[in-house]
Amino acid sequence: MSSTDYSPEVKLGAGSAARVFELRTYHTPPGKLEALHARFRDHTIGLFNKHGMTNVAYWAPTDANKGAGTTLIYLLAHPSKEAGLKAFTRIPR
Repeated sequence: MSSTDYSPEVKLGAGSAARVFELRTYHTPPGKLEALHARFRDHTIGLFNKHGMTNVAYWAPTDANKGAGTTLIYLLAHPSKEAGLKAFTRIPR
């Protein structure tokens, strides 16, 4: 996989608060992945931040048989499982 240009820099350090991680995958029709990247880059990351989610990393597969060109994989962090569930209920659909 290759990291997207909008994936935050990974910062590891001692003393970090406990968190729950959520791994998500989007699959797009052929030719639509760039629009999804633009949506995340220009809108979704800010929306996640606004609702208390931490953007950890965003990747795009590089192998065709693993979804290159049609797949976005990303990792979010939440203070707890409950906080993660609540955050997604606050985002307008």
